[in-house]
Formats: sequence, structure tokens, C-alpha cells
Amino acid sequence: MGESIGKTIARLFRNGERFLHKEVSRFNLGYGQFQIIVEMNPGETLQQQQLAQRVHVDKTSIARTILKLESLNYIKRIPSKSDARSYDIELTEKGCEVRLKVIEILKNYTQKMLAEFTTDETENLMRLMDKLMINSKNIVNTTYET
Repeated sequence: MGESIGKTIARLFRNGERFLHKEVSRFNLGYGQFQIIVEMNPGETLQQQQLAQRVHVDKTSIARTILKLESLNYIKRIPSKSDARSYDIELTEKGCEVRLKVIEILKNYTQKMLAEFTTDETENLMRLMDKLMINSKNIVNTTYET
């Protein structure tokens, strides 16, 4: 093996990010914005913090992203019934429509990426990637424990 695993993963990520950026830009979405649309389910109401945890971003990033998505009429903020200082977030009808289109783009990209893989190879790849993810989380958690 000539290339490190980390370098290969980084290149895969950059290629995917570049492809997806071009595809979702027709909806005026950036990389972080489309992730939020995909992570929200139609009819689901989430608080800002819940959404930040789902997409693994900080409070400042999620606040900016929510404002952008709201300006595009993809989500709406509703004053929270349980906390007058916060908002609940829901997809709008337009957001639900865009969500389906983005999910289709993601599915097509995945199918193209795995086109020459057998079912067994795909399953093994996912199993190995899950192991890598667990190991990576464990390294981070043990290295930066507070």
C-alpha cells in the first residue's frame, strides 16, 4: 500500500465534497447546509442544540446555518413552547421537497462510487469503515478526556 489510510480518506472526502457542492448549489445550499436538510425528517421538530449534535457542529455554526436555511424558506423557526428563549426548527414544504432531491443526489453518488463492488465487498467495506470510526472516536476520546 503506497498511500496512508488517512490520506486516502481525505482524498475521498474532498472528491465527494466537491461533487456534492456542485450538485446542491442549484438549491443555493453549501456543504453544511444540505447536511441539516437531510438530517431533519418531515414533520419533525428539533431544537437548535439537537440539530447541532446530529450534524456534529458547534452552536455558532448551527445558528448561522439555520439563518441561511430560513432565508431560503427551507426551514422555519417557531418559538419553543417549553423554553421562551429558544426556537423549535421544522422543515418547510419547500425544505421537504429539496430534502428529497438532495437524498436522491446522495443515493446516486453512493451507487456510482460502489458500482464495481460486489455486495460482499460493499458489506466488508462498511464493516471496516465502522471499525475505523470506532477506533478514531476512541483515540479522540482517550487523548482529549477532560
